[in-house]
Amino acid sequence: MVSGGLSTSDKFFFIPIGIILLGSAVWNWLHGWFDLYSLIWFLIGANNLLLVGQRAWPYYRHRFAILIPITSMALILTSAYLLWTYVKAS
Repeated sequence: MVSGGLSTSDKFFFIPIGIILLGSAVWNWLHGWFDLYSLIWFLIGANNLLLVGQRAWPYYRHRFAILIPITSMALILTSAYLLWTYVKAS
């Protein structure tokens, strides 16, 4: 990793994957597909981009240190709820 910047994997893997996940979740929501899978895609993409942003802008590290655990906890709770509804239904 380059000191004070983004690595090659950040630029060519993590940023595009985060944008694709966020974009697909928003596209699904705009077309009326409201489900937990889209929310999980959105949270994974947001968490991914927040982690990259933390490395890209170290000056704002304290803000990212608040947002990353919030999105991670929302992702954990959403996944647990989805698993609970699946187990309850079977």
